Amino acid sequence: MSNDNNNNNNNKNKNQSSQIQSNDFFDVFADNDNDDHNNNNYSNKGPILKLVLTSNNGEGLELQVGYKRNNQQPVMVVQATNKGNASITRIDLKFNKNYLGIQPSQTLPLQGALNNGNTQKCELVLDNNGEMSNVTPVTFEVQMAVRSTRTGLPKPPVHVFADEIPLDIFFSDNGTVDKNDFTQLWKNIADSEMQVFQSKQIKNKDHEWVKDALTAKNFFFIAPREIPGKGMSLYFSSNFKNTIILSEISIAISGACRIAVKSENKWFASVTCHLLSKELV
Repeated sequence: MSNDNNNNNNNKNKNQSSQIQSNDFFDVFADNDNDDHNNNNYSNKGPILKLVLTSNNGEGLELQVGYKRNNQQPVMVVQATNKGNASITRIDLKFNKNYLGIQPSQTLPLQGALNNGNTQKCELVLDNNGEMSNVTPVTFEVQMAVRSTRTGLPKPPVHVFADEIPLDIFFSDNGTVDKNDFTQLWKNIADSEMQVFQSKQIKNKDHEWVKDALTAKNFFFIAPREIPGKGMSLYFSSNFKNTIILSEISIAISGACRIAVKSENKWFASVTCHLLSKELV
């Protein structure tokens, strides 16, 4: 994330109003007049596989992984290639304690033995019923271990690696709330529970780009609010573990951005704020 040194710990903003009609943010950035920024296009073409374990480090086993939400379930896509001599008959993954309590739901569903020179791509449903780490600063990185059972080896080798598992694949497909309910929920949650991230420049200040980018991440657009001559606030809701998360994205004409997130579960608000900062800044 390019602006980690911004005030992402300013959840103590006591000058913020609990009403979503507040426009204090725009006063802060009123003098910043930088209008130009890149127009990165948002792409949602499915999970891009990332090399997380090389064959050298995996004693012949190479792993590439990606993540998606499919059939209302969070899924880890694993592409395994055997560049060793022995056939691999079973692959198990295990994760260390992490920000959402994520663990694989089963062993990797191989379609028969993974023989030398062969590749198999599997989809592994993820659970998030384990203990959450609740460590700040928030990180989506998860330490992982892979154990591969191989013919001719009495003890399966174990190798470790790490990768970021995105929060949005765990968001429910039904996370929208009525506009009036949004306003009431926002007022009911104390400002001391609000998680805030600010940046002098958003990736793309086009409001439609923001809406499209977040909708693709299972955020539900609720309403816009224009501040004449200053900018626009966009309001979104999301649902994680049957808990509604409320997000306000305020974008100044200059391109400065403030992200504010509220939820009855402060940790859920914190990880959502981190996700939004990674997506938008």
